[in-house]
Amino acid sequence: MHKYSAQTARKPLAQTDAALLAEAAEVEAIVKETPTPAEHVVDHLQEACGAESQLSPEQVRAERVAALVRKVRENRAKSAAPTSGEGRGRGTVNEALEKIRARRAEEQTRRGERRTEDNSGQRQDRAPGYRR
Repeated sequence: MHKYSAQTARKPLAQTDAALLAEAAEVEAIVKETPTPAEHVVDHLQEACGAESQLSPEQVRAERVAALVRKVRENRAKSAAPTSGEGRGRGTVNEALEKIRARRAEEQTRRGERRTEDNSGQRQDRAPGYRR
């Protein structure tokens, strides 16, 4: 053991936390796989049965895991799909860029006009109190 072992030692997880962690790992492992045709059939049959049937605790857990898997897959599909703003194409982006460029050019011409107005007055070569 090294001198920092007391600070870096991990406390064992509580049984409920360990169960939740195992369930999350199972959901993640299932999500990585694509649903098989059998899973599609089972999902369809479960939806058809509804809440009328009595389920064992294992079946309830399996159903909850399947629901989580579906939800995670839907969320990943939504995040991978382009949103309505992204699907509009480059035209909108190019239009916005053109507007920005036009504004900048307009501001530069205004600044140039101001500079010429400021420079049109007489300039002093030296400070008023300075004599040679």
